[in-house]
Amino acid sequence: MHSTVTGNTFTNQNAAADEILVRPRDAGAVTTSCLDMTGNTIGGGSGTIELNETGVLNVEQNNANQVASGNGIPNANVIISGGAPQFNVTCSPPPI
Repeated sequence: MHSTVTGNTFTNQNAAADEILVRPRDAGAVTTSCLDMTGNTIGGGSGTIELNETGVLNVEQNNANQVASGNGIPNANVIISGGAPQFNVTCSPPPI
């Protein structure tokens, strides 16, 4: 699955700490996902993005710091909680 996530506002209305969790999986099967995520407002600029490579997680940005800066949050707010996502991978363009 290729996901382009841009131009959104995410606000956590509950007490949970994470605003966005990205974890590729399908009923326990290993899956591959490619994420391109920029231009979003997450938690008013103080939210978090958690990347968890349960399956295979590719990210179009060059590194976790680019994911953070591209979404207006501090670098420390992009958390890699599992595996080792591969950065600088070109995702397929979304269909027209």
